[in-house]
Amino acid sequence: DGIEINNNIKATILDYKFWMDLKKLHDFLKPFIIFIYKLENDKLYLSSAYKTLQNLKNTVTNNLEISEELRDDTLQVA
Repeated sequence: DGIEINNNIKATILDYKFWMDLKKLHDFLKPFIIFIYKLENDKLYLSSAYKTLQNLKNTVTNNLEISEELRDDTLQVA
């Protein structure tokens, strides 16, 4: 009851754009999490790891919600 929230924090929480950007970040990172989980599988084969990496690259390439620069930078390190 006696808790005060900083006005900047309150404004961020109420900002629709903040939540949309957060969703974009979540959607961008989710394929990487799935990729990592698959790599941690005890029955992983090299061919399936390669296929999973290719799927990840395709997902990044087709993600039009992120900037072209971020897509290119991400694909360079993949």
